[in-house]
Amino acid sequence: MNLASSLYLAQAYIRKHVWKSVLVVLSLVMTISIPGGVQIIVTEFDKHMNERAQSTPFIIGKKGSQLDLVLHGLYFSSDAPGTITMQDVEDIRTENLADVYPITNLRKAQKIRVVGVDLEYLSFRNLDLKEGRKFAMFGEAVIGSEVAKNLDLKPGSHLITDAENVFNIAAAYPLKLNIVGVNYRTGTPDDLVVFVSLETSWIIEGVGHGHEEIQKNSPKNLNNGNPDSEVISASAAVLPYTEISKENAGSVHFHGDSSDFPVTAALVLPYDQKSSSILQGRFVSSQDNVQLVSPSAEINELLSVVFQVKSFFQAQMWLVTLTTILLIGLVISLSLKLREREMRTYFVMGCSRWSQAQLLTTEIFLYLLTSAFLSYLLLGILSLNSGYFVDTILASS
Repeated sequence: MNLASSLYLAQAYIRKHVWKSVLVVLSLVMTISIPGGVQIIVTEFDKHMNERAQSTPFIIGKKGSQLDLVLHGLYFSSDAPGTITMQDVEDIRTENLADVYPITNLRKAQKIRVVGVDLEYLSFRNLDLKEGRKFAMFGEAVIGSEVAKNLDLKPGSHLITDAENVFNIAAAYPLKLNIVGVNYRTGTPDDLVVFVSLETSWIIEGVGHGHEEIQKNSPKNLNNGNPDSEVISASAAVLPYTEISKENAGSVHFHGDSSDFPVTAALVLPYDQKSSSILQGRFVSSQDNVQLVSPSAEINELLSVVFQVKSFFQAQMWLVTLTTILLIGLVISLSLKLREREMRTYFVMGCSRWSQAQLLTTEIFLYLLTSAFLSYLLLGILSLNSGYFVDTILASS
């Protein structure tokens, strides 16, 4: 039996027993793809985490879990360990030792993180605009590319922040954000968040708000029914603004000292090695409630745990692979038992035992070739999108 005849008969058998063939191929695809997929994700996770951490020498935040602070400040995942104040940020700035980029990351809009930053942060992360412009007034927002794609938003669209607690009348009211810009895709966590100014983030927190101007004849004036009264009394229908426009932006004001306004983290970039040493020394001896953390150190510690888990997982995968091979061998042996009459017919027709073995080998080869091709496609797709998958996993945590 020549090769062409073996291929023809093998294809005919596979088409005849399509469901059995599909199960065998899927088993092989999973056996090949899962270890490869884990390797791709772990490698991308390592690269992704280290690049972000190495670009930021230090982070300051409230004392607590250092890893949570790093994940919160760099990847916008994990809740903030607590808040520090703008005064803590200004203390470092006035020492002229480093550039400092404060961040507030306390609220969400449609479950998307709303991050308050200075415009300098956008420049530091090289976030260039694909559409629109940067935020310039209260209530404006610039969104990441994935937010724009997933929520179908563009400049001119609106996004309302999530209510803190619908049953708490003392809570800050949701704010209607005006989308003014969309960033280019960067393949970083910045693609998955909504950026607003620090002042806007404080308005969302309830630190700042506006008040509606009530006219004498307004239905919201309790004395509207008394034409002789010059007193204006606002009814309960008057609420703090939930949308800020050019017309009412002038009424927005903040309560308290700006130095006490909350910040959840701040990126610290020392000017040189001497400045770095001075900063580290200052926080080592500090007794206040603020900590200085090295993201690289925390991420390396996290990755060491990840690679330990990876090693355990790979050892387990060898057992799974061996089990799958044994099961496929069992399927083939049972298939041969069921095909005894077919093989006897081949023998009667003059097909030698060697030719029968060649036919079975050709079938197995077709299974392996199809499985390898499908695995290659799956791993290729995963490799191209691994950065997005890692960002999404981190952002959803």
